[in-house]
Amino acid sequence: MSVPQSIIDPDETLSINVEGTKNILRIAELSGVERIIFASSAAVYGDAEEIPIAENCPMMPQSPYAVSKILGEELMRMSQLKTCSMRFFNVYGGGQSADGGYAAVIPAFKKAIKNNNHITIFGDGTQIRDFIHVSDLVKLIEIAILSDDPPLEVNIASGQFWI
Repeated sequence: MSVPQSIIDPDETLSINVEGTKNILRIAELSGVERIIFASSAAVYGDAEEIPIAENCPMMPQSPYAVSKILGEELMRMSQLKTCSMRFFNVYGGGQSADGGYAAVIPAFKKAIKNNNHITIFGDGTQIRDFIHVSDLVKLIEIAILSDDPPLEVNIASGQFWI
C-alpha cells in the first residue's frame, strides 16, 4: 500500500500491513524463525522538525500508511523474536516506474532529461529528500540479518540530502 492509497482506503491498509505483520510474526514463532527484519518507513516521522532525522525523533504520522508502520514496529517490539525495524527513506533503483507518484521522482527526472523535457519542481524548491539506492538497502538488510545484535529500529538512508 502506498501513502495515497492508504488515504483512500485506510481499512485495507491496516488489514494488509498490520494484520499481515501479525500473521508473519505468528508463523515465524511457530516455525522457529529467530529473526525478522521489518520494512518500516520514514513516513512514521511525518514532517520532521529536525534534519537529519534520528531514530529517537518524535513520530508524527500523517497518513494511515505511516500509522500502520508504527503499529508494525510495535508488534516487532512485543514479539519474542529478534527483530529489526528498518525505516526506509526514499529508495530508488532499477525497475522503478517513471510514471508513478512522488516516490518515483528519480526515474521521472531521468525520463524527462532523456526526452529533453522540463522537470517540474513542486512547492518553493526548498524541500529536501534523502535517497538510497536499492543495492545499498539490500546490503544493509543483509548486515541486519547476519548481525549478532541488530538495532531494534534503524533509519535506512544515505545521510546525504538533496534539494
